[in-house]
Amino acid sequence: MPLETMVKQATGLPDKYVEMAVTYISFLQQQFAAETEKKVKKRSVGLYADRFHSIADDFDATPDLFEDYI
Repeated sequence: MPLETMVKQATGLPDKYVEMAVTYISFLQQQFAAETEKKVKKRSVGLYADRFHSIADDFDATPDLFEDYI
């Protein structure tokens, strides 16, 4: 709903009800922020974090058995 529509609907209401609407909008903003934080979770390291230390220096090298095919 565009902002202009919200302003038109709030026009003529007593201040008490306009304050209630502003309070509700603040509540919705907090809910949206909380949902956004839940979706952006950082991955944890996991079970094997302390077991994997390095990759061999020749990891990307072609194995000797395949040199004939390259």
